[in-house]
Amino acid sequence: MIVYGDASCAEDAATLVAQIRANLAGCFAAPTLDNLRALLIRVGQFEQAVCDAPADAMPQGGAAMITMLVARAFYHAWLAADTHATPDGACITTLLQRAEHTLDNHDMPNMSVTVKVPEGFAFYALFPDHYILAARRWLRDHANVPSRVAAVIGVRSIGTTLAAVVAAVLMEAGWHVARMTVRPTGHPFERQADLGDARFSAGAWALVVDEGPGMSGSSMAAVAA
Repeated sequence: MIVYGDASCAEDAATLVAQIRANLAGCFAAPTLDNLRALLIRVGQFEQAVCDAPADAMPQGGAAMITMLVARAFYHAWLAADTHATPDGACITTLLQRAEHTLDNHDMPNMSVTVKVPEGFAFYALFPDHYILAARRWLRDHANVPSRVAAVIGVRSIGTTLAAVVAAVLMEAGWHVARMTVRPTGHPFERQADLGDARFSAGAWALVVDEGPGMSGSSMAAVAA
């Protein structure tokens, strides 16, 4: 059976923040790869909801920072699991504390936001871990390039989380990374992408991150263009 899903739901912003706090508490108590993965997916949904809300109604910078901090913590835990080493608990805790501090200072208005269910995670057995492997392979293929500057652009919804994972891998390898997300609009076969006022360094590599090209590939093509 093939399942296609494009589910979304309205959630109270304060409730969403409370759920993230509960996930954070679980990760502080047991910073396992599974717990960190669940937290990463949840904060990615939080950032997606914030970015899809009206720009003047919801502050966006803090949400993006939280996702990146959790993505870096997740990557540290993944590296330890991959090499059968002991996780760097101090580093992971510090990153999670910074995420919690950012959340504490995130001025969240009392409003409803639209949270999309990430299809790949929910229906297609996609894991953030797969994008760690893809990003590490990309790094190996670009080990000798003169410019170690990259723009990582996630295609919302699921690209919010996946782009954070890719950016975390590059950052830990010493790359200078600018990350953002975008939601292409328009006809499904003729999507358009507006990157707003985003400016990237000359010579930067650009990585467009999503769960797949879809039926037409127009969303990823629009962002690339």
